[in-house]
Amino acid sequence: MIKKPMLKLIAAALIATVPMVSAYAQQAQWPDRPIKIIAPFSPGSATDVWARLLAHGLQDRLGQPVIVENKTGAGGQIGTDAVAKAPANGYTLLIGTPVNPIQVKLYQGKLPYDFQKDFAPVALLATLPLVLIVGPNSKSTNMAQLLDEARKKPGAITFGSSGAGSSNQLCAELMGILTQTKLTHVPYRGTPAVYPDIIGGNVTLLFDNVTVAQPQVKSGTVRALVVANPTRLKSLPDVPSSTEVGLPDLVCQSFTSVFVRTGTPPEIVKRLNAEINGVLADKQLRERMEGEGAELYSGGPEVLGRFFNGEVERWSKVIEKANVKVD
Repeated sequence: MIKKPMLKLIAAALIATVPMVSAYAQQAQWPDRPIKIIAPFSPGSATDVWARLLAHGLQDRLGQPVIVENKTGAGGQIGTDAVAKAPANGYTLLIGTPVNPIQVKLYQGKLPYDFQKDFAPVALLATLPLVLIVGPNSKSTNMAQLLDEARKKPGAITFGSSGAGSSNQLCAELMGILTQTKLTHVPYRGTPAVYPDIIGGNVTLLFDNVTVAQPQVKSGTVRALVVANPTRLKSLPDVPSSTEVGLPDLVCQSFTSVFVRTGTPPEIVKRLNAEINGVLADKQLRERMEGEGAELYSGGPEVLGRFFNGEVERWSKVIEKANVKVD
């Protein structure tokens, strides 16, 4: 006969194993309900486009609805915070963008989350180089002419951006540091608002991601002087690379990625990564996005982890040197 103290110990041990069994069961069944992708920018944005492409592919592969939810505001912080507060169970994904590594330094200690501690990398989807564009009637037809004017008239060259602390602001700041020229920042609420002033000659230049800039360049609405990339792009073969114009360190890129809450079971992160890589392997998707200037990636979560940490380090230096501030 088993004595009462022993029975109590056995019962306690059985109770203690229930959460473990439940957790393993949940992981084994994942996904057993809809998955949500948080796009922290507005419908129609590059972030939103990628979120919907990914949702479509994942839905087919996982056999569960994948819903895109646009949670906008505060430069992506509202959507990011929503994922930081969601359960770490693989059912809420974040589309990561260039603002995330920039904000690590720019808003140090001021955000409701610590991105590098609260989020786990899943997959790097693509990078999109930025292109320096000027108006069709600009006196500068190449980088040498633009920089010559900037040196002759410090502060006279203006550059637009989608707002303080944006990737296009920091790319222009980086160019100023590398060329030792003084440029004047003119912030806007999003890059679409900059284009009329670029075309009209009210603002000198803009760095914009290739997906957005390319149609405008090909139509002749604006002129591209350089791609902030070590090599030329197949989609813009006539535009010189930053290396060709003597600025090999002028490398600026937008990127799209997927993160989940830290604490998400590793088995779920691994499965998500594999399924996302499967989506990116689709021939039609690759042809479409590469035709728009994107470079698609594949690889494990560690690829995104290394890339993200490198972006944090690189842009932190630019923020310090250019003394970039936000209100």
